[in-house]
Amino acid sequence: MDSALHHSTELRKLGRTSLSVTPLGLGTWQFSEGKGGAAGSWGTVSAEETDGIIAAALGAGINWFDTAELYGWGRPERALARGLALTEAEIGAIDDASRAEQGR
Repeated sequence: MDSALHHSTELRKLGRTSLSVTPLGLGTWQFSEGKGGAAGSWGTVSAEETDGIIAAALGAGINWFDTAELYGWGRPERALARGLALTEAEIGAIDDASRAEQGR
């Protein structure tokens, strides 16, 4: 097993929060629409590809995903919801929790 993936199962405290995260996470910028500009510079990634990437990350023990409002106008969040088999309410709760941790 690749040493980077092997170490992803270790957990570390995230700053001053109560969250424990793996040293490696999965960035979702590459899941964006591919319509040009910064958000689309990776080109289009299919639903099957994003599902496979998410499954591989979970299989490696990764427990956090980086996303932002500017990443593909919500496409990465929809891909994560599908790949993690989350409901709309669960996605909303995650978004609310991330904003709360940031003091918003």
